[in-house]
Amino acid sequence: MTEKAKSAVERHYQRQEAEFGEEMFREIERIVLLRNVDTKWIDHIDAMDQLRQGIGLRAIGNEDPVRAYQVEGFDMFEEMTASIQEDTIKMLMRVRPQEKMQRKEVAKITGTSGGDVGGKPQPVVNKEKRIGRNDPCPCGSGKKYKKCCGQNE
Repeated sequence: MTEKAKSAVERHYQRQEAEFGEEMFREIERIVLLRNVDTKWIDHIDAMDQLRQGIGLRAIGNEDPVRAYQVEGFDMFEEMTASIQEDTIKMLMRVRPQEKMQRKEVAKITGTSGGDVGGKPQPVVNKEKRIGRNDPCPCGSGKKYKKCCGQNE
């Protein structure tokens, strides 16, 4: 049973490698592995800090705290490496290629023509006429705008 599962996983891996291309798949493997190592290492450091804080109680129970810290730290490290391997394999088995879209298709979807890529951004123009401070207030009170509705601005 395990031999069948192992061969099925290897076939799936080879299909993915052929689908992505060997060089691209190596890059994907590298990224996935680095991400897993980074997150697991941070978790391991936090767990080791908690172990260090709680290890002092071992001396009360007539156990060598240094030896207990070494043994438990090593066990935690082994668990971390196994978890990295397992999670990396799981993620690599779930990787799917994105469909490549042509530039024209993307331009149709986003509404850009593609001709003005990277140019200066155009300033936003306010189409409404701005009311001057000394103009009559648009509310009809007859007062200047600055003495009526514009007082709060």
